[in-house]
Amino acid sequence: MCVLAAIAVLSARTSGADLPLSIDPLGGVSDMRCLFAAIVAGAVAFAVPAKPLRANDDSAVAELRSFISVPVDARLDAALAARDHRFLGVYGYALEVPGVPQSESARISSNGVLAIPGTSDALVSEEHGGLNERARAYAAEYNTLLLGRLKRMP
Repeated sequence: MCVLAAIAVLSARTSGADLPLSIDPLGGVSDMRCLFAAIVAGAVAFAVPAKPLRANDDSAVAELRSFISVPVDARLDAALAARDHRFLGVYGYALEVPGVPQSESARISSNGVLAIPGTSDALVSEEHGGLNERARAYAAEYNTLLLGRLKRMP
């Protein structure tokens, strides 16, 4: 038996509505009742609001804020000391590598890209939008410095 349909029928019966109950030969509730119950359940599911995201407790915002708090030159020195030659990328509609000209796309492919955590085109707040803009500028500065250092390496 379609449980949702039974709940809908019982609630209609207890509210005084006069809905005819049709039973199929196999002992279940009719397909129309199941369809009605599914529509009602769907409407209820979409009507219940999800917990709103707030900038103060959103992990993407916290990760992004933490990442860009490290000075660019310190991050670059640490990466090069660890022989990490990846460029920094920023997520938007697609992964973008700011500060690197198209003519260097082969170098991007060979070195790889580290996406800055928390960047996204799905912004959760104004703060998140501002941090994304700062992350793009941060990545552009980092990538420009990295490219210059890579070109001086033997």
